Formats: sequence, C-alpha cells, structure tokens
Amino acid sequence: MTQKKGIDNDVLGDLLRGGGDTEFASELDALNALITQTGAIIKSPSTTEKKKPSSQQRTPTKGKKKSTYYVTEETFAHLDKAKVKIKQQVPATFKKHISKSQIINQALGMILRDFEIKGDDSLLMKRLMKKHTPPKNE
Repeated sequence: MTQKKGIDNDVLGDLLRGGGDTEFASELDALNALITQTGAIIKSPSTTEKKKPSSQQRTPTKGKKKSTYYVTEETFAHLDKAKVKIKQQVPATFKKHISKSQIINQALGMILRDFEIKGDDSLLMKRLMKKHTPPKNE
C-alpha cells in the first residue's frame, strides 16, 4: 500500500493501538462494555441440544456478509495484538467467541457512526482529507 511521505491515515490502526484522538474514549468504553456484556448474549450449549456440524458443514452466518479488504501489515499486526489483549480481559467462557471479525465490525461501526454524526468533522474525514491535502509551501 502506498502512502505519501510523513502521513499516517491508519484510523483503524490508531483505534487498535489505543492511540490517536481521545474523542473516542466514550465509544471505546462502550466497546469494552459490549465485550463484557457478551456473556448475557452468548449462551453455552446445553447437553440436550444437537451437536453442531463441523466447520466444513456449517452454513454461513445469517445477517453477515463476507468481504475482503487490504490493510497495512502494521494494522494487521495490531489487530492480532488487540484480539489477544481482549481475550485476556474477558471471562474464560467468552474467549472462544472473540474474533478479529467482531473487533473489525465494532471498530468500523464506531468510525462510521462518528462519520454519520459529525460528517466533515469526523475523524475519518479529517484523516482522509489530511492524506489528500497538498503540503503548504513556506
């Protein structure tokens, strides 16, 4: 992926590293709360339920769509680290339910909600515009 000199527009990477603007503190708190509340949503299978089919026989999850996007190697590495850290913070019964897909879905949701609310003043627009703004001549 090609970037202009000295410009970092890795919004998702910033979120995963915990750096960047502090304006997302409330959204990150909400994400943390969601992760810890997952226990109320996810139910462990009872012994009376049928055994789940193997991963080769499973049908795609309803309400989700598979897609592929390219991210920088740095973002990919931060995603792996974030997944490990999140799994360390959730109760043992929920560790198997934490995935990179869930993390990306939550992070993108936060970025897109911010864009919907703030428009041109959103972090996403600021970073995208910064990337395409020519340097000032002094």
